[in-house]
Amino acid sequence: MRDNNPNILLFRMIGGAIIMFFVSIYLILSGVTTLAGRSSEGIDLTDPHVKWEDLEAGDRIEMDLPYMGDYYLEYTRGGNPVSRRYLFPLMDFSDSLHGEINMYLTFKCSRDDIDPFESIRANLKQDGYTTFHIISNSTTYHFTGRLRKMNSTEEQYLRDYLSDLGYTGSAADRAFLPYVVEPDTVNTNRNLAVGIALLAISVLLTSYIVIQLKKE
Repeated sequence: MRDNNPNILLFRMIGGAIIMFFVSIYLILSGVTTLAGRSSEGIDLTDPHVKWEDLEAGDRIEMDLPYMGDYYLEYTRGGNPVSRRYLFPLMDFSDSLHGEINMYLTFKCSRDDIDPFESIRANLKQDGYTTFHIISNSTTYHFTGRLRKMNSTEEQYLRDYLSDLGYTGSAADRAFLPYVVEPDTVNTNRNLAVGIALLAISVLLTSYIVIQLKKE
């Protein structure tokens, strides 16, 4: 049976207006925070002055990736890859081309980034257990993102991968940083536009409700 009580309808509209208001505030703040973060200078992991051990969750990364290591985790849908976790190595170079890996940092790679990641992955070739040389560094890929804590699935797959390479015990613990560089793929402009639209609707709806309540 349909309820035609106008007061119940008004209360439902009030509830909807409140929900839209808080959602709009969240979207607007999210967009503004992202824009503020983009205005700050990002960290280049290949900068010799950057100490990887000082990196923290929330740090912004922006750099031209000159090479990339293997991936140790892949998510698929319908048999096609949609996301991977690649290892970016911190290397001490003995000359301009040859180096030794000190530790790894995980990069999350979305479906659209797989081809560019595979392109720069071809720039690096393994010579031995921890030694590599650069085949070519003419191809780079510009990447922006933020560090987040590694989740349990990522860490387990990474430890399994490192075990296959021969890392065990404390050596495995020292071989990687427990962070993932999450790509900056948030559509900030869309979030701001939707947030502002919802805020306007919630204000108009609230005004309508106030007018109706004054009539009673």
